[in-house]
Amino acid sequence: MRTSLALVATLAMMSQACIVIQDGGGSSSSQCARDADCDGLRDAFEVDIGTDPANPDSDGDGINDAEEVTNGTDPSSSDTDGDGLSDAEESASGTDPLSEDSDNDGLSDADELASGTDPLSEDSDEDGIIDGDEVANGTDPLSGDSDNDGLSDADEAEAGTDPMLDDSDDDGLLDGEEIEEGTDPLIADTDEDGLLDGEEIELDTDPINPDSDQDGVLDGDEVEFGTDPNNPDSDADGVSDGAELDCGSDPLSSDSVCDDPVENGGIIDDGERFDPMDEHRNDSGCACSSTSVGAAAWPLLLGLIPLALRRRRR
Repeated sequence: MRTSLALVATLAMMSQACIVIQDGGGSSSSQCARDADCDGLRDAFEVDIGTDPANPDSDGDGINDAEEVTNGTDPSSSDTDGDGLSDAEESASGTDPLSEDSDNDGLSDADELASGTDPLSEDSDEDGIIDGDEVANGTDPLSGDSDNDGLSDADEAEAGTDPMLDDSDDDGLLDGEEIEEGTDPLIADTDEDGLLDGEEIELDTDPINPDSDQDGVLDGDEVEFGTDPNNPDSDADGVSDGAELDCGSDPLSSDSVCDDPVENGGIIDDGERFDPMDEHRNDSGCACSSTSVGAAAWPLLLGLIPLALRRRRR
């Protein structure tokens, strides 16, 4: 076959000559002196490093052998760092093909791409905890507040609360709400008054004050007995609930009162006690009014005794 040969180009790469020859019919062929696959590496060198001198991409990772040698990756291994991503995939994602954990967060690059975290950021959700620690602790490395309680996972770790439980002490308040209220997210009844912190918020009592109305009776005791924990004088008879309990009067009935003079703006200090020598008192020393207490009221009054004794023990 008659051919008309023309020299089209001469390329030099790594001291090798690659000659492309085109015939008159438009077909072409290439011949690379001492570089059979024209990948830029001499055949003898490829034999030395273990690559295929007849294949320009010996490991099939999409990167030319000569380029891999230049970049420092292994041209005979498609995944140089063994992280589950091929060298070409790492090149495309911007991760380091020479490090299985490009951001040093404790998770491999492949695991991060699979889970959706950022293999180039050690703290994908920017909550102060690196992704690897979040996975180890069971929190969500893609959410700064894994349990949606108003506290970041890092804040919960510092406070000792459970970052996977929105109400660590099960008192009816989210951990974040407790921090705002000033209550302890690890203690269900911060002020130890017998009411859960969540119950106090619902009742509008003070969850960090055991006696919200300062009448001498704990908020929990008031709720148990039926008096108003936000009103120091539940029956509006001019005597505080605590003073009535001290003298045996009914704090829920304005007809059952202590006859001492009204002090301190209509409320007697809970620390005061009545003088048993007062002429208005009966033989037991109770400053009860002369209003007759009907038989039906006695069971109610008797029910006050355990509550009064409990107050005195405190």
